[in-house]
Amino acid sequence: MIQTDADNVDLSRFQPVKGGAGHVSKGFDYLALEPAEAEAAKTTAAWVRSTYGALEATTLETFAEIGERLLQARETVGHGRFMAWVKAECGGISHTTAGRMMDVARNIGLAQIPHVVNLPRRLVYDVAAASTPEDIRSDFKAKAAAGVLEPAEFENRIALAKSELIFARARMRDRKASPEKVAAFKKRNAERDRRAAIARLDEEDARAAKHAEDLRIAREVADALKARLTADELDRFGSSISFGRVETIAAALREAFVSGAREERDMLDAKRADERKRQRDALMTGAARR
Repeated sequence: MIQTDADNVDLSRFQPVKGGAGHVSKGFDYLALEPAEAEAAKTTAAWVRSTYGALEATTLETFAEIGERLLQARETVGHGRFMAWVKAECGGISHTTAGRMMDVARNIGLAQIPHVVNLPRRLVYDVAAASTPEDIRSDFKAKAAAGVLEPAEFENRIALAKSELIFARARMRDRKASPEKVAAFKKRNAERDRRAAIARLDEEDARAAKHAEDLRIAREVADALKARLTADELDRFGSSISFGRVETIAAALREAFVSGAREERDMLDAKRADERKRQRDALMTGAARR
């Protein structure tokens, strides 16, 4: 039997997020909604709770998928009541996290997720934010799809855009600012941007070191698995592996290492299928009543 460092991998960091499926509702007043709308909102809330509390909630794809459901629920529940619904029904998702989920769903989109899944999460969130100029977001998507994106370029562009927005607001507040005040403001702003750029580079160094260690372990596991396969199996499996399947393969590997993970995944998939059916039935019932 081939032994590798993978036998000593600490899998605790891959444990499911707590506090999802076991959520106890704090109560939301559904009486203001039509019966079919209330049922659809309840079904969405149950799906969000079970998904947010499960393993897949750690992936960017599921983050965006939850965002899509939240966008739909906001239209059903109404903008004025939406955040109260999130707080009461969505298993501990904060307003900030809900906003980020919806931004990613709306401004990045599920179709783009495979191209950005390996980028720093913070960068994806910043690009998805409503305050980010559309030209930056369009360039980001194009370069991500082409595989030529450099995170530092867009981190700097977003930081500059934020600085320009702050400066524009300052000018609106004080149109009669003296040249000395303007110069001092620009100097403070430039120094703040310099410190922020250094901090981002430090974060990139830390991420790169972590990625290198994760990659080392992953390669040892992959080499150990590859050594066990026959030539026919290598040909069959090698041709079926695509970039879009990387996260699925990682989840399957986790299932092989962690006791009960496979059963947990199958149970979650079954719950999702049941919830989709319930939501479809509720929508069909509402349409029939109209």
